[in-house]
Amino acid sequence: MSQISTKLLVHFSNVFAQLLESEYDYNVIVKVGQQSFKLHSLILYQRSTFFRQELTTATKKNNII
Repeated sequence: MSQISTKLLVHFSNVFAQLLESEYDYNVIVKVGQQSFKLHSLILYQRSTFFRQELTTATKKNNII
């Protein structure tokens, strides 16, 4: 892998990590016990077959699942 490709990959990884840490433009709230987690459906859908199945049948309220 070239040095430019490696730098680009590191940059995109950092941007992705910032997205996961941010509550900006989240559209899913997962409640576990007393805790709530604000998440992004696109990431859940792509990374988990469980969430992929759940998101296809979930209902939205005010654009939040």
